[in-house]
Amino acid sequence: MTSKKLMEKKLKKNFIMKQHKIETILVTGGFGYLGTSLVNLLLKKNYKVAVVDNLCNGKKFKKKNLIHLNQNFSSKVITNFIKKKNIKKIIHLAAYIDAEESVNNPVKYFQNNLIEFKKFLENIKNLNLKKIIFASSAAVYGNGSKKKIDERFDTKPVSPYGLSKLQGEKLLGFIAKKKSFSSYSLRFFNIAGANVNIGCGPFNKSYKHIFNILLKKKIFFINGNNYDTKDGTCVRDYVNVSDVSEAIYKLLKRNEINPNNYILNCGSGKGISVKLIANEFKKKVKNDLLIKVGKKRKGDPTSIISNNLKIKKLISIKFKNSNLSKILNEYDQWNKSK
Repeated sequence: MTSKKLMEKKLKKNFIMKQHKIETILVTGGFGYLGTSLVNLLLKKNYKVAVVDNLCNGKKFKKKNLIHLNQNFSSKVITNFIKKKNIKKIIHLAAYIDAEESVNNPVKYFQNNLIEFKKFLENIKNLNLKKIIFASSAAVYGNGSKKKIDERFDTKPVSPYGLSKLQGEKLLGFIAKKKSFSSYSLRFFNIAGANVNIGCGPFNKSYKHIFNILLKKKIFFINGNNYDTKDGTCVRDYVNVSDVSEAIYKLLKRNEINPNNYILNCGSGKGISVKLIANEFKKKVKNDLLIKVGKKRKGDPTSIISNNLKIKKLISIKFKNSNLSKILNEYDQWNKSK
């Protein structure tokens, strides 16, 4: 190929790149557990990502097309950045998420999850936004039900954490409607799984997620075994972090013909008991684990399982990685790498 043709090819490539300008997405809490999975997926899908994370619970990583803003999300620095970069889409993951801790320290949870979020929305409400995706929680459903829970189920949170998320949903929905942008409040059930290749896993040792406890403790205590379930232990819905990331990505690229506000369950639609998880974990990940039965914890719901038909219909997602076998294989790989 002649130098002239090479030059023409280069100019054509540059022209195409300019025509398809890479979109920048802002992700608050993007270096946390879910954030790590999601940000890596967005980069893979050729977005630029601006991560807002003060690293109190996050683990920083560096990649091409990734910007880190070490700030509180409600800071005016972030508002000015959004304005300067003309960012149209925001994913808000930044939050404290330990329901048990929130009972002991409600001020911490309401201050960060609600008051700072309100300040953030006030700061950005007059910018040219198209959509905000908000990380809510199944904790808004309180004590749950033995039947699958859909989005119309009564919201009666039993923890300050759950209440802060419910109020956050309402606040976002109100402002989004008033300012004509779309909002998605995703009620996450129990996010699980790991991806050792991108450093996505239980790196936050203080988080009291069942799999974090199973990985770091030699003795695992089942909190009560006389619940009204098949084996007497609590039942939960576990959704793979990779499936959650895919759901957010699909919502992000979804065309918004008219602004709308959605509340969506984001769970596997399957219930798994604590006893089954512990026994399978011992069999497949840590065979020296001792399993014992302890006392019931106050306020532990008997069963919380998502009815996920609404989100499945909206974005055609199958939650294909959200099965116990796949999740345990991922934790096994994570455990062996440490």
